[in-house]
Amino acid sequence: MAYTPADADTFKARFPAFATVDDAVIEDALDRARRVVDSSWMADDRQEAESLHAAHELTMDGLGATREAQLQGFRRLKLGSLELERESSGSASSSTYNLTTYGKRFLAILKRNHPAVIALGGSR
Repeated sequence: MAYTPADADTFKARFPAFATVDDAVIEDALDRARRVVDSSWMADDRQEAESLHAAHELTMDGLGATREAQLQGFRRLKLGSLELERESSGSASSSTYNLTTYGKRFLAILKRNHPAVIALGGSR
C-alpha cells in the first residue's frame, strides 16, 4: 500500500470526535506529526501513525469531543462534594503518549516501526 499523507478531511473521517476543530489547526498538528513520522516508517503505517500523533496532540491541548480532551489537565476528579485536582505542569515522564488512548495506539505503531535495540557484546 502506498503512503498518502493525511489531511484535515481524511483525519476528520477517521476521527469524527475532531469534526468541529478548525481544519488549519488539524493541518498544523499533522505537519508536526510528520516531524516524528517520516519516510523511515513502513508505508502502510505512516498515515495512521501521523493521524494518531495529531489526535494525541490535539487531545492534550483539550481539543475534540472526547472525555479525555474535556478532562485534560486533571489528575483527580471527585464528584461527591466536587473535588478537582489539576496535574502539575512538570511531568515525571518525558513521554506523554501514555496519557491518551491515541498516544497509546501511536506507541504501538512506533514500536513496530522502530523497535528498541538491545546491545549485546563482550568487553573490549
